[in-house]
Amino acid sequence: MRPLVLSLTLNEYETVFGRMMQTHHRYADRHDADYQVVGTNEWTDLGRECTWIKIVLILAALEDGRPWVMFVDNDTVIRRSCPDFRSVAEPGKHVYMARGFSGRYNSGVMIVRNHPSSIAFFRDVLTKMRRDLPQKDDVGWGENGAVINTAHDYPEVAEISRRWNNNRSLWIFDHIRHYSAGPLRRRYWFKSEERRRLQIILEKTVSNICDSREAQIKALDELYLRLCPPGSAVGYYGAQKYFGQFFGNGAHSFAYDQDRIGPTAAPQGHADNGRVLPPASQRPMQGAPEKVGQAAD
Repeated sequence: MRPLVLSLTLNEYETVFGRMMQTHHRYADRHDADYQVVGTNEWTDLGRECTWIKIVLILAALEDGRPWVMFVDNDTVIRRSCPDFRSVAEPGKHVYMARGFSGRYNSGVMIVRNHPSSIAFFRDVLTKMRRDLPQKDDVGWGENGAVINTAHDYPEVAEISRRWNNNRSLWIFDHIRHYSAGPLRRRYWFKSEERRRLQIILEKTVSNICDSREAQIKALDELYLRLCPPGSAVGYYGAQKYFGQFFGNGAHSFAYDQDRIGPTAAPQGHADNGRVLPPASQRPMQGAPEKVGQAAD
């Protein structure tokens, strides 16, 4: 099975970062990897907490048999010069991340080799949803704090060069530039409509609208079922079984029909509520993302 380049877009962020996401598809093509971006045009009330779904996507892809997975946030630009992500491999290491501008691991780019320890790592991350974390690890929202905290307990986690996830400086000869909320986003060359859309999205988005862990689990459960309904183009990820196992309370436990879905490669494209849009290379492109910005954590 081929390696997988994976991303997620929700809450209309594709209208802001679509140009960046096209660099992901071209990168996967250059390095003989499958590419999949999972998302929906519908707005989710989970706000920024919807980012937890990427942990489930990674887990399910690993258990489906993907030998390598690289998850990239949708606000990243992968350079044409970026090497094969498998080149980071080190003996005994299976989860690879760079540190962001805060000096802590940033989960906007995660390179993962399929191994029992990497599967265990992401399972442990999931158990920390809505749990109190030490201040030194806490990010305030989303999964990044749990990733930082869990990494302390796993010697199989390797720190890689910040060139693989540069969200701090225009002057780094980077492989992946990450325009997360921080020093670089204000330097990105947004088109006027992209900037307008981003402002609308930020005004609508709140950190946490769920008043309890159980409510957040239920909302994530329902969102993932909309993203990857059984039999859909991305149904092979089987993430429903993870929500049943880790998050479900009996009312939200979905069967995973491995024989029906099978461990087949996902179609390359954008999964939108089970409908796969054309790959980025076949959609109109406006501007060259690698040229912009020249002037989370």
